[in-house]
Amino acid sequence: MLKSYVAQVKKQLLIYSVFIALDALLCAVFYALIANAVGNYLFSINYAQLSDCLFIALVVVFVRFAVKAVLSGLKSKLHYKIEEAIRRDLIVRIFEENPLSVQLKSSLNTLVLNAVSDIVPYFTGYLPAIRAAIIVPVVLWGAILSVSPISAVILLIITPLIPLFMFFIGKGTQKLNDRQWAQISRLNQRFQEAVSQINVLKLFNLERKEVKNIKFMTRRWRLETLQILKVAFLSALALEFFCTVGIAFCAVTLGFSIYEKGFDYRYALFVLLCAPEYFLPLRNLGQSYHIKINAFAAVKQLAYWFDKKESLQVSSKKTLLLNLTHAPFSFALNKVTLVYPDGRVGVKDLSLKIKAGKTTALIGASGSGKSTVLKALCGFLKPQKGEIFINDVSYDTFDTKDLINHIAYIPQRPKLFYGTLFDNLSMERSDITQKHVTDLLNKLNIKDFVNNFPGGFDYMLGDDGKRISGGQARIISLVRALLTDKDIFLFDEPTSSLDEDLELKVLDGFFTNFPHKTVIIAAHRTSLIKYADEVISLDGR
Repeated sequence: MLKSYVAQVKKQLLIYSVFIALDALLCAVFYALIANAVGNYLFSINYAQLSDCLFIALVVVFVRFAVKAVLSGLKSKLHYKIEEAIRRDLIVRIFEENPLSVQLKSSLNTLVLNAVSDIVPYFTGYLPAIRAAIIVPVVLWGAILSVSPISAVILLIITPLIPLFMFFIGKGTQKLNDRQWAQISRLNQRFQEAVSQINVLKLFNLERKEVKNIKFMTRRWRLETLQILKVAFLSALALEFFCTVGIAFCAVTLGFSIYEKGFDYRYALFVLLCAPEYFLPLRNLGQSYHIKINAFAAVKQLAYWFDKKESLQVSSKKTLLLNLTHAPFSFALNKVTLVYPDGRVGVKDLSLKIKAGKTTALIGASGSGKSTVLKALCGFLKPQKGEIFINDVSYDTFDTKDLINHIAYIPQRPKLFYGTLFDNLSMERSDITQKHVTDLLNKLNIKDFVNNFPGGFDYMLGDDGKRISGGQARIISLVRALLTDKDIFLFDEPTSSLDEDLELKVLDGFFTNFPHKTVIIAAHRTSLIKYADEVISLDGR
């Protein structure tokens, strides 16, 4: 997964590498000028030459500042581009997911936010650090080799020890990080479930027990985090040790060279100034290595969503519905067995036919499979056995996303979101105006529906239908389904929360103004069943 995004930012990383090399070269030039200036001041005392060196060094400082600014801009641009790409791909995959999937759990939003926050630094921190750790030492090593081959050999011997030590520490860190990710995922899910069910917890006096459980899980996560921090401090200490040893060896050998062989002190000063800069990118890489560990752990958490790419490509190659058939639509189920993602069997060996352009009522006891059939007709459930047909063409022929575009589905618990009444009715479609909604309400014989809300269309609804009644939520879901003007309507007890008078008004308005549609209703109420052209009982099937 990470490799595909690396390919997208390959050009930016190449430009970043060029500026890193330029910065390293300027660094070597700056220290050469400083070493020459110090030697000139202490021994030659040639003020003209000294001022020239200092002036050029000052110019180099400003140029390096400009290069650093460019590098910072490139990193910011890279951060924006890669975060946008990851979030966009995740959103596409989540919206393509089956609504009944067990992957669409309450902790998904927290997981996605945390995971993306850990993945992005891999591109903006770790990958640039790798390039700096390769380019900067090579440039400075070449500069040091030109003046002190012995120092260059010492650095060449010390340098491989740093990535080797990082490798051994990293293996242990990987296991600790995986455990921490699993722990925080469980904690997120437990906390969100507790918040969503807080009424039940208080009703049965279980809030103290739940708080105690969350505190215990929080303590475990805190201990896992401290273990990772211990390893991080250990790796930082090891990096500092090797860097200090390398610089110390260079200093000792240079001291003996000056004392015994008359080695030029300016060259020695140049090497000692460059040595810390030589090790700095390696030390930064050691710190950035933990970014890589975090990113890989986050990728594992999102592996399911990024593994969907191949299946999405297969789906996109399927035929569009209107290319093979047209409205009105009929349905047929041939010995179909439907199983939910959690393993529950919805229906088994079910066969039935639904006529085109007619209203069909599915009746039966609770658990007989009425809602399951509707979900299968939407494409949310794939038959484990048997086959589903629309106008005598198999469902497997069509792209599921295109199929849903022709279906308006109202589940037993319609989903409403935080926003105005009009936003929930129009689903923020620009082609729907308040007049469209008002005309539709008139057709359904409930023209005063909006006036019952303080503020009318601007009334703010709470999350998941809070601040309104169950009956009002049903009407909102029905109206926005009808505003889509689809060819197929699948209703799962659409008027279950309405009183009898209001239900009759709505049903009369619907069946009077929307004839010749294929309507399938999962029904218990006789008031719904009497409008059906055909009634199919699922009991005993």
